[in-house]
Amino acid sequence: SLINYHNISVDLSLDNWIDQLINHSDFNKEIPTLWLLEGLTGYLEEHECTNLLTKITNNSTTNSILIATFVGKNQGLTLHRFRPDNPIEYIHSILPNKWIGKQDDFYDLSIKFNRHVNHSWKNYTIVNLKKS
Repeated sequence: SLINYHNISVDLSLDNWIDQLINHSDFNKEIPTLWLLEGLTGYLEEHECTNLLTKITNNSTTNSILIATFVGKNQGLTLHRFRPDNPIEYIHSILPNKWIGKQDDFYDLSIKFNRHVNHSWKNYTIVNLKKS
């Protein structure tokens, strides 16, 4: 299959960011999309994260993929604004029956793949979800 990759810049602080994406690119919400939110969610307020995930969900078709990283509350004092205890439960609470998948701690993944282990990584989580 042909993969059509585009790196598109939009201002996520604007309410109409999804309109910018649709109007200024060949984005087609009827084609499965990979959404990568790496290093972003912690810098958003909870309502901003909820809005972002809702817009992504409403503009994604079945089999779209959402990969996102989250910082845990146990991280201590940081610049991060939103740190859910359980990211996948948070996503399922705001968007029930929309995404299926799993979450892993960076620490556990480091051990699984025999990589250098940093104990602070126990506070970082990655979710890997597919739109149902």
